[in-house]
Amino acid sequence: MITALSTPGSGRILPDANNTVIKIQSTNGEGYYFRAKIYIDNVFFDEQGWSRIDLYTATKDLKKLYNAYYQTIFTDTFQNQLTEQTHLIKQVKIVVEEYSIETDVLVDSLELPVFKFLYTIKPVEFDDSVKLKILGIDAENVPISTGGKISIPFYVNADNEQVHVRVETNFNTALDIRWVPAIITGKKVYLYQFDLASLTLSYDILYLTAKITCSSPGNEATTITQLYTINRLPDYPFKEIAFRNNYGFYMYAYLDGEMTIENAFDPEVYETADSSKKVYEIAEEATYIINTGSLLHKEKAIINMIANSLDTRFWNGEKWLPIVTKIKKQTEFKDKVNSYSESLQFTLQKGTDIANSGFITVASPLTDIEITSFSVSGNNATINFVFNNGFYTPAFEIQARTSPSSAWTSLFFVGSSPVTISLPDGVYTVRMRPHDDPTNVSNSITITIS
Repeated sequence: MITALSTPGSGRILPDANNTVIKIQSTNGEGYYFRAKIYIDNVFFDEQGWSRIDLYTATKDLKKLYNAYYQTIFTDTFQNQLTEQTHLIKQVKIVVEEYSIETDVLVDSLELPVFKFLYTIKPVEFDDSVKLKILGIDAENVPISTGGKISIPFYVNADNEQVHVRVETNFNTALDIRWVPAIITGKKVYLYQFDLASLTLSYDILYLTAKITCSSPGNEATTITQLYTINRLPDYPFKEIAFRNNYGFYMYAYLDGEMTIENAFDPEVYETADSSKKVYEIAEEATYIINTGSLLHKEKAIINMIANSLDTRFWNGEKWLPIVTKIKKQTEFKDKVNSYSESLQFTLQKGTDIANSGFITVASPLTDIEITSFSVSGNNATINFVFNNGFYTPAFEIQARTSPSSAWTSLFFVGSSPVTISLPDGVYTVRMRPHDDPTNVSNSITITIS
């Protein structure tokens, strides 16, 4: 008989980069072995042999089990929105099986409690029992320009509650308020985005406060805040940097120090038959040295966040350039110093591929998932679809919304065509996408429910 001595509890959300040690034991001793079948979002992912530490017991650390397979997505466009993020959370189901070495026959199996992994780059303290938590913003105060972007990923553990985000000035005047469109229950992750570029902020506005609130009628609300200090007197023009934080979400930094760009050249040569040398390629690399400008003690953690980013981009006024972080050190603390300044170094490889333009469209490309037809009966809509381009996914979402400005509502399915969804009366735009890839969407259809 197999028993679990240590395993994540049902419904837990755990950082993928942390140690997740599972310990199992069997009453069968010598002559037996364990196999573990692992399912991610109910899709088979891997089968592993779990070695025993003695005749009866096996341990397995699942640290970074799925880390290399998460999809962290950077988009050039930035939209004001509050949306649920599902692509960086994965459900994990493990079935442990025990076999006889002599006969290779299955003698017992045990399904462990189902839990979820949350993408993280580095280990981090995380308590999924808290009501609200901002994910991966280490600076107590985040410096920002008057035309900057606010991006806040956060975790919520709701129980039939409403969630909203309010951004307000130091005079408590609201600049933006966004609600999750439904009362929610469960452990979820959301991303709030707000672009200040469309606003004209008066000079007496010194800072902004983003307040995230989870509440239900008759109960005390839970609120957490993130402060943004406005830099109105930059030493030099702002340099906008986008960087991926520890939870896989893209943040934005606005540095007002001096910038220097240096080019380095590395000629590649070959020797000809007459022993002369010819240059066949010159590799060119640019080094960006960007000073942060003056940062207060509560702001300087932004340097550490940039230095630890695996994906960093620089806005050159026309497009985002992928740059590689070469930051070697950072001053964490110095006595009698209240203002910190660091020179950050990045490199950019020049001469990379550029696609030719001027192509014409002969035919519209087929989407990987194509909705072919639908029928409506009462409040139920039956949708027929096909997979194209050799694509297949067993787990997908059907999304619906009532207007271009409203948020998409997702319904999760595992199976094949056709599928039936139930909707209240109204006119809906409906589309599909793979559950694990929010960017791969199908064609859209319009459905009227009446």
